[in-house]
Amino acid sequence: MAEAPASVWMAQAESDMKAGAELRASSHLDPVLRCQAVAKYQQAVEKSIKAAVAGLRDAKIAPRGPSFDHELGPDFETLEVLPSRPRAKNVAYRVSQLVSPQMQSDMGRVLVLSPKRPDRSRGEIARLNTEYPYERAAGDWHAPAEPDSFSQGVVEEYARIAGRTTEKCKRILDILELAP
Repeated sequence: MAEAPASVWMAQAESDMKAGAELRASSHLDPVLRCQAVAKYQQAVEKSIKAAVAGLRDAKIAPRGPSFDHELGPDFETLEVLPSRPRAKNVAYRVSQLVSPQMQSDMGRVLVLSPKRPDRSRGEIARLNTEYPYERAAGDWHAPAEPDSFSQGVVEEYARIAGRTTEKCKRILDILELAP
């Protein structure tokens, strides 16, 4: 069975960026929409990374395509360990910009907002995310839609991170001639 091509992943990432921008504009008037805007930016980052990995697979540079879940560890491994073939070297600079320590730090702040069940046996609490109730302290439950869960500044910061990530991934696809 064939897997989704890079262009499809990038088309969805761009759609998430547009939806995030609409929600960001509305969140100035209605703070309960901030979590929705942040969620769309988180998804744009995730799908952009998957588009880059799919592009490398489609160009036969990477041995496998993107993972089909929210855990991006395998996708970052694919990006960080490009084969040393002539064609791979042509995209290596763009990929290195995408996986630079600063970009990984920025993307990490956004990607950590994907919901994850806490391991109560290890004393974990439900962490802040964009979809499910979370705890600020054990038993102190909150909804992501509460106006103080995400500030407007956080929405703006995540919009910038998602925009940079999407653009860097699009440049990789442009080099591979796989952009939508």
